[in-house]
Amino acid sequence: MLRYIPFQFKISLLWILSFYDIYICLHPNGRIHKFFRNWTLDSPLPELFYTHDVDDIRKDEKSKSHPIRESYKALGLGDFFVFNLMILFILQAQWSLSTKILVVFGCIISVQIGYCGTLYIKQLWSINTYPALPFPVVIFSMYVIVLDAIMC
Repeated sequence: MLRYIPFQFKISLLWILSFYDIYICLHPNGRIHKFFRNWTLDSPLPELFYTHDVDDIRKDEKSKSHPIRESYKALGLGDFFVFNLMILFILQAQWSLSTKILVVFGCIISVQIGYCGTLYIKQLWSINTYPALPFPVVIFSMYVIVLDAIMC
């Protein structure tokens, strides 16, 4: 079904999802911003993928001077859903298996580069909640444009 959707619509859908991610993370009335205001340290956040074990962070809390929220990174399950959509949007049925594998590898690299940019901006501005989609979508869009020019 995804192959029948025009390419421009697919990319614009990713950009709309990125702007929605910015809203829910940074706007004071956004869902995630409200959730972080009411969050207690007794429970881990639901629907998040942590890069560190939350229990280990609580044990090390006494030795650290900064708050627990700043000591770990987490990605929401919605971010993973959009990252999977990015890969599905770019793959075409007529490509060979080796071409699809190389394109998926390039997608993963572009998303990782975008996420590293997001983490850099987070450190630069020292914010607690940050949207994980905009930079990966920008880098992915540039990758898709270059790939489209090469493959056509």
